[in-house]
Formats: sequence, structure tokens, C-alpha cells
Amino acid sequence: MKISILVLCLLVAAGAAVWAGDVLLSLSLDWMFNLKLGVEVPLAPWFALRADLGGSFSGTIVGDLFAVLHAMPPSTPLRLALLVGVPNASIVPTCPPAGMVSFGGAILAGYRFTERFGMDLRVGAGFPLFFEEDRPMIQDLPDFPLGLWPDVTLSAFLRL
Repeated sequence: MKISILVLCLLVAAGAAVWAGDVLLSLSLDWMFNLKLGVEVPLAPWFALRADLGGSFSGTIVGDLFAVLHAMPPSTPLRLALLVGVPNASIVPTCPPAGMVSFGGAILAGYRFTERFGMDLRVGAGFPLFFEEDRPMIQDLPDFPLGLWPDVTLSAFLRL
């Protein structure tokens, strides 16, 4: 069910690309070495929707979904944005299956090197909810700052 929701979010964002301009396709690598493909669809010059879906070498399926509020106009090569939404969602399809969703935000800073190619760095955190058999949904994370799940991602994007 959770995989279906992540795929549906990515398809909705990709489908909206038909009506939007300057869609960004991205390839991202996060702090846990998860590799994700994503799409960012602008709905206004200052607002966009972003969705990423991918996986890790251990078989975990990962994704994220954000509302993107741009602080810089699209004409400048610099990118600075506030992202609000789901910085981390993951599903471990082993026996028994487990999952995690975090709700939070991030700050994105990037640079467009050419008219079509650029790179971004995203840093943020989210409040995690865990979905594991015989374990509480809310768990203490003493090893992480403020008990929040971190989100650090480096991505390269291509503007269509």
C-alpha cells in the first residue's frame, strides 16, 4: 500500500509536467547512500511540487514529497528554496515488512551551471513515524539532533 502511494505521488507530479514549464528531472544521493530519481514541477514562478523515488543497495525503497517555495527568481542561476512535506519515506520489503515516514522540511541551495544543468544541496529534518511489527510508532532517536530524522541530499538536475 505504501509503495502504491509513493508511486502515485510521483506519477501525479510527472503528469502535471504536461501543463507546466521548466520541469526539472533530478538524480539524488542522500546521506544513507540511497539513489533516487525525481521530478520537480513548477506551478508558479515561486512554487513547485517535488517528488523523488528510488532505492538502496540493501533493498529499501525510498522516496520524498515536497512543496517547494523558491526564494530566488527562476532567471537567476542561484537556487534557494524552503521545502515542506515528507523528507523521508522508506519501505523495507522484507519479512516482516517495515516502514518509516517523516514529516518536516528542508532548505535547498543550488546553482545552475548552464541553462539546463545544475546541482543542489538539501539539508533538513523530519519527525519520524515508524511502522514495524511489535514496535511503537514513535521511537526515541537519541543519536540524532533533537530526535529528528536527518535529510541531507546532493542532487544533479536537468531542466527540460
